[in-house]
Amino acid sequence: MKKKREDFPKNDRWYYFFKGVNGSSVSELINSLEASHQYSPKTPSVLFVASRGGELGLGMGFFHWVRFANIPLITVGMGEVASSGVLMFLSGTKRFVLPDTHFYFHPGETGITRKSSPSEGRGLVKSFEYEKQAMHKIIRQETHISKKKLRKIDDSCGTLVDKQLLKFGFASRILKTLDDY
Repeated sequence: MKKKREDFPKNDRWYYFFKGVNGSSVSELINSLEASHQYSPKTPSVLFVASRGGELGLGMGFFHWVRFANIPLITVGMGEVASSGVLMFLSGTKRFVLPDTHFYFHPGETGITRKSSPSEGRGLVKSFEYEKQAMHKIIRQETHISKKKLRKIDDSCGTLVDKQLLKFGFASRILKTLDDY
C-alpha cells in the first residue's frame, strides 16, 4: 500500500529568521515558537533560515532549546546561512534547502577588544574555543560530515552549496516548490 504524502504545514505555522543571531532575535523567535507549540503541540512549525550568524552561544542555546522543549520543527535554509545561523538551521528535525542555498563557515571571533583586560581576554578565548568545539560536535552529530572536512571548510572560510548540503546530510532535499516536500 502506498504511503500518503505528508502535507507541508500551512503558512500560519511559518516563521522567518532573516536576522543576526542575538539575544533579542532568538528570544523573539522562541516566544513565537513556544506560543504555537502550546496552541498545537503536535503540529510542526516551519522555520525559514537566512542568517549571517552572530552569537555562537545563542545559536547553540536555540538548538538545544528546540530539542529540550520537543518542538516539532521543520527548517528550510535559503540564501546564505552562516556561522551560528547553521545551528539555527540544524535545530529542525526535518531539514530542507531552497535552490542555491549555501552555508558559510569561518574560524570565528573571540569578542576581545582593546578594552579587554589580559585575564578577560584569556577567558574570552577559552569560552570561544569551548563554543566552537561544541558547535562542531553538534554539526558532526546532526550530519555525516567528517571532523577533518568540517575543520578544513571552517579554517578556510569555506562554503557548502545546496547539493553538497544534501551530500553531507545537512538537508534531506532541495525544495523548488511545495510539491517537492
